[in-house]
Amino acid sequence: MQYSDQYSLDTLVLHAYPARGEDGRFTLYEDDGTTLDYQSGQYALTEFHQTLVQSDSVARFVLTIGTSDGAYKGKPAARTYRCEIHRALTEPSAVAKNNQLISEASSPDELRLMQDGYFYDAPRQRLLVQIATHPDSSYFIDADGLLFTGVSFNDASISDFTLLQNFPNPFNPSTLIEYSVPARGHVRILVFDILGREIDVVVNEMTEPGLHRVEWNPGGLAGGVYFYRMEAGGLVITRKLVLLR
Repeated sequence: MQYSDQYSLDTLVLHAYPARGEDGRFTLYEDDGTTLDYQSGQYALTEFHQTLVQSDSVARFVLTIGTSDGAYKGKPAARTYRCEIHRALTEPSAVAKNNQLISEASSPDELRLMQDGYFYDAPRQRLLVQIATHPDSSYFIDADGLLFTGVSFNDASISDFTLLQNFPNPFNPSTLIEYSVPARGHVRILVFDILGREIDVVVNEMTEPGLHRVEWNPGGLAGGVYFYRMEAGGLVITRKLVLLR
């Protein structure tokens, strides 16, 4: 924002990046943004906590939003939280707010008009969850039946060949490429330039079933658009990557 009250603060967007065995915690500090009243205790703190819980072969994501502890001039009487849960490979089996199931939206635009709801954005591999809250109460978001990039509780559950979008993309100097295979077999991952010329061989080996991650550093290659291709199980899957220099 150009100044502290340029936009209303009754909606906050949270970005969550779940990781197995690693909880996330954050404390939000707020005051009126214009006076020195915070020096006399006129401010509020809100605690956030995210975690992953194993549920059979997939994961259950839980985000806890604590009460807004404190007061200041202009503190919102109500607040909407929009949580963007990144790198979600699958649509959730259920999403709940404080143990009450919430409805699925047909689009992000429809979700913005709902008090409580969710939308799974498959192309961007993210789950959007929106809930309406009051600052004097605590809440938790519970999304079950998820599989995340780089997070697997039971590799044997993978039933398909998958080549994921590299992350980050664009990248410099290195990027992560993840792929899954349902059975042991030979896997090749090759990189090509925009003219179709082979640039590098990232993977060329017998691979065990499960989800795998490999880091690729292009060395002295020039910035631009490249493609990486996975060959496994008689299938060929190709994705685009962008190198910044």
